[in-house]
Formats: sequence, structure tokens, C-alpha cells
Amino acid sequence: MGGLLDTNMMSITGNADFASDFNMIFDPEAAHITLTAPWASITVVGNISNDVMMTKDYMAKITKKATPVTGYLSKYYSPLPMWDEMAAAITADPSLVQQSVKAYMDIDISKGIHYGHAHVWPKDLAPRTMHVREVTIVQKIDAERFLTSFVQQAQSL
Repeated sequence: MGGLLDTNMMSITGNADFASDFNMIFDPEAAHITLTAPWASITVVGNISNDVMMTKDYMAKITKKATPVTGYLSKYYSPLPMWDEMAAAITADPSLVQQSVKAYMDIDISKGIHYGHAHVWPKDLAPRTMHVREVTIVQKIDAERFLTSFVQQAQSL
């Protein structure tokens, strides 16, 4: 997931509305370790996951076929954004990403008002002496293909 990104995102994309994700705020130290570790690449799925909802219509499509997974989804259905499902889908199929931006990112682990908030910088402003790493921030996905695939996969298990 993405982590409560602040308005520094404006310097990367021109869009200051990138502050709605909360997963990283629960364990900022773990998020900081993850973001500064020598991974081959890091992909961040931020607030775009708020735009793709599990709606009643999609749940009706899913439950047209009875499987253990469709039964589980139906039982616990709630009209929420598909945050984790989208992150997993992008990991499995990166071609879902239609638009992204490269940035440098870290999580504030100082004990203060911004504890747990993510900060992003363009390459030329990144505090690289602090071991920040380049990440790919997803800005747009093929939502229709994601949802269609989600329905098909749920019905096949």
C-alpha cells in the first residue's frame, strides 16, 4: 500500500490529493525499513485504490457462481475500496498499471506530529544521504480489467 503521503506529492505530480492511505502509519518503523531496504524495485499503490470499490453490482456478479471464495466474499461483503486486492493484483500483473511516476519516498519515524507520514521527493530534491530509495507510485490502473479479473478469479476458486 502507499502510506499517508503528504502534500509533497504536489512536487511530483502537481496533485496534492495523495494523503488517504493509512497502512504505513500503523508501523512506521517497519515501513521505513522496507522503503530503505535494497529491494530490486518498490511499487506504491496509494489513493488510486480508493477509486475502485467492491460495489453491490460487482458482488452480484461474483455470487452468480457458488464457490468457497464467492461464499466467503458474500458473507463478509462491505462496500469498501479494494485496497489490498488492488495491490496484490498489480504485483501479480503489472500491466494493470496505466500511469505511474518515479519519486523518492520515506516514512517519518521522528516522534512528532508527522510520525508515520510518508514523504516523497523528486530525484533532484531527494535526501539520498538518508538512504531514501526510488519508488514507482501508481497513479492509474485499468480498473475495468482489474474488476473483471477479480470476478473471474473469485469464481474459479
